[in-house]
Amino acid sequence: MKKGTLLLALSLSLCACGEVNSDFDEVKVLIEPDSTYTVNTPFREIERGDDVSFFINLKEGYRFLSCSYDDYQVEEEMNHDVFLQIFDVHYSVTISIKTEKIEEGNSDPISSSDTGDSSTPSDSEISSDSDSGEEPSTGNNSDVPLPEDEMHYYSLQGSFIHTSDKAISMEIKQYHLRENSLNGYEYLKPIKGYQLDCWNTKEDLSGENVYFGSRIPYGVKDLYAKYIKESPITDFNFEISGDSYKVSKYLGKEEEVVLPSYYNDKPIATIASNAFENSELKKIHLPNTVINIEKDAFLNSSLKEITLCNNLTNVKDDSFTGSPVETVHINAVLKPIASGTYYDAFSDKIDYLDQVKEEKKIILFSGSSSRYGYDSTRIEKAFPDYKVVNMGVYAYVNIKPQIDVIKRYLKEGDIFINSPEFDYWCLNEQFGVDNNFESSLFHFFEGDFQNLSYVNISQYEQFFDSFYSYQAERKYLPPLDYSVVAKHYDDEGNYYDTDTYNVQGDFILYRPNHPKDEWLSQPLTPYTPETFTDEMFDSLNLIYEDLGRLGVECYFTYAPKNIRALTEDSTEMQRYNLSIKISLGINAPILGDLEDSLYPGTCFYIIDNHLSTEYAAIRSDKVIGWLKQARGIM
Repeated sequence: MKKGTLLLALSLSLCACGEVNSDFDEVKVLIEPDSTYTVNTPFREIERGDDVSFFINLKEGYRFLSCSYDDYQVEEEMNHDVFLQIFDVHYSVTISIKTEKIEEGNSDPISSSDTGDSSTPSDSEISSDSDSGEEPSTGNNSDVPLPEDEMHYYSLQGSFIHTSDKAISMEIKQYHLRENSLNGYEYLKPIKGYQLDCWNTKEDLSGENVYFGSRIPYGVKDLYAKYIKESPITDFNFEISGDSYKVSKYLGKEEEVVLPSYYNDKPIATIASNAFENSELKKIHLPNTVINIEKDAFLNSSLKEITLCNNLTNVKDDSFTGSPVETVHINAVLKPIASGTYYDAFSDKIDYLDQVKEEKKIILFSGSSSRYGYDSTRIEKAFPDYKVVNMGVYAYVNIKPQIDVIKRYLKEGDIFINSPEFDYWCLNEQFGVDNNFESSLFHFFEGDFQNLSYVNISQYEQFFDSFYSYQAERKYLPPLDYSVVAKHYDDEGNYYDTDTYNVQGDFILYRPNHPKDEWLSQPLTPYTPETFTDEMFDSLNLIYEDLGRLGVECYFTYAPKNIRALTEDSTEMQRYNLSIKISLGINAPILGDLEDSLYPGTCFYIIDNHLSTEYAAIRSDKVIGWLKQARGIM
């Protein structure tokens, strides 16, 4: 039952710009579809560096709030429709529009304080679901472990801010399968000469590090504060900068540096240009006082690993020019901004994948067409020896960082079913050609930043540029809490007191069939051979080969698509030629034929690749049959 509406800033509008480098003079610009507006020609190709404009038709009762592109201007028309101008576009980009609902008879947007029904549920509202003792109506939750009621945090050599006790206990709410750890800076006093680094799972600090805000490993009920000794203050030169200091030069020779928090009783807030130029350090720990890393701060250094806090707001790729940074650990000292969105579901899906990692698994992977397009419970019934995990989230971001995390939990005998979406503006992302780390991915990871440490960021471009963009969103999006969970929201940010996701990761909110066999909302998609390149197939095959080395069986199948949403030149012959090209290009068994993936418009819900509840079950039965046939099961 619907309880209320979360500000639409928490819904599809949270999509940040996914910039894509290109060697060509043209760039692509897409306005992401949403149920609150339509766009006159939402997909455009323009010359690099040009401006582009769109007319946004807002549905009755909604108003434009902002868009995810930094440099834009809007002119409001009648009925809150807007003329949107995007300036100086140098990269292909997906732009999301943030809207807000208008109270009837009032031009001001509704806020939670204006209504009797708060858009964000209270802790008591949310916890009442998990404490009710009722089994969820959909999904297999019987394997979810029931933890003890409390987590225990120990200060060890430090002390807590609000108590003289050496330990504090916190009730386990179980908003997620695994609990998010506390922000140590909020609870622990600083120790002069030491930096608060993270939590650890063992009293002697030899266990697993748990960074602030990250999910706690299964079975762990005790965490211990880990302090590390700061590097000598004499290893640095400092310059005064307002009410703080900046590190102007590193003088030491150590391979691991723990940057001090204070100098002369003022915070160390900035690492200046060339401060660590050509240094031999390989690992650095930054305190929560550091909020700015200037250009070329680590120019041509040997830095490979960095620990930072998510209040670091000014950092870009050019801060680390020539440095081979591979691993980033993030302590969450600021609240999340994407909680409750479908992005946030990624961390929950990883939680379940972690829970069943020792069992045989079937992984369903793609964008949102997968989370809308499968009934995992049916698949588990057909393959009772396997647990099914639906990792589909969003098609417009690079699949490779997601797979970097997923493969950590895979083992020999697992099955990976990949159904890349064919929408023209996300092909590079869906086939793994793209090497950018888009800012949207930080929304994927912020529910559990620990997952980010499993990604080798040296394989990607624009990591710190995208982190900068993600941090800039905090100016426009409200701080949230880990208690706001994706399984209680739909894509538009509406809150439900029943689950919208099951434990396997399917979106299970009931979705009726569309009343007409027609094109719904997305830009028309070309299903033609020339759209697909050898580079795309080669890139995807490399991913399959990598998983194959782990003993994982990889299968390719086609994502569902509304046949009315294809371009005019996507004729039956062209589609046949495309299927031949794919069969020759993909080095993995293909489940089903391309034509089997094309459905009438009546089979979809709002968007041209989001299946209705009925047809998600029908498609799942098809995939079950194809997989059994491919594996020789009668």
